Amino acid sequence: LMWLIEQRVDGLALKVPTRVSRYRADLAAFWNRARRQGSGRDGPWNLLTPCQTIVIECRTDRDHCWPDCANSEDLLPRLRSLKQEVETLEEGIRHQEPQLRETAVLFEEFSEWDYGSSENQDYHKASQEIQCIEEALYHGTRFESIRRAHLADSLYLAVPSQAVHPHEVAAGWGLLWVKADGRIEVVMPSPEKPCPPENRFHLVQNIAAAASDDVLFRRGIRLDRGKYVTGPVPRSRRG
Repeated sequence: LMWLIEQRVDGLALKVPTRVSRYRADLAAFWNRARRQGSGRDGPWNLLTPCQTIVIECRTDRDHCWPDCANSEDLLPRLRSLKQEVETLEEGIRHQEPQLRETAVLFEEFSEWDYGSSENQDYHKASQEIQCIEEALYHGTRFESIRRAHLADSLYLAVPSQAVHPHEVAAGWGLLWVKADGRIEVVMPSPEKPCPPENRFHLVQNIAAAASDDVLFRRGIRLDRGKYVTGPVPRSRRG
């Protein structure tokens, strides 16, 4: 929460549904942008529009990251080895097949490459095996379901420092390490994959609905047998 506040988010909530009710994300937030609308007798006006959304899943240890995969400890070392092999093969492709470079930028590290069109069969074989292992690790899990909902521009897994490493993270997710003093280290940025505007609006509405639960609780209102009832207001914690 503190890390997101430092990123100047405009709204956030805990336990946010990513679809209608299934798969509640541990934490979701959004950023707004003011957009100028049409003009009238009162002149032009601005409306806030969600421009970016983020979902964060939090885990207290590495075992909770793979609850649905019994042989994860056997697959993870192979996955790490394959990803290192792919990095080496991609370096070779950049030298041997320069025509696959898609963007012309000043700095090499910001270039994009069409590795999928490479003639290097070892690269394709390793990439396919990586895909198979990741499906075995993450198929049917919350990570895959949330990613396929396409509601967030950024997806992050937050774990204690060193508990999970970048090569172990599900496809489409970034990695945050939470240090003992509470500081956050962005170990691996979330891959950039903008979601449709209507999907952002969907998540923002779910954030508002999830935040309302906290508001009601703070005012002593709770749901009991399908009806909302009033009760004592919870005591505030002293700093």
